Amino acid sequence: RAQSLVLARAQSLVLARAQSLVLARAQSLVLARALAQLPVPAHASKAA
Repeated sequence: RAQSLVLARAQSLVLARAQSLVLARAQSLVLARALAQLPVPAHASKAA
């Protein structure tokens, strides 16, 4: 029983970590897309 508890806890940790990774990636994609749609001067976009 203790082993299954440890396994369940490890599984939930891995799932939470993967979820946060996916969320961060989606957020950065949305940010990049929003930034790409903004009218930005050429020199500013090169520096960013």
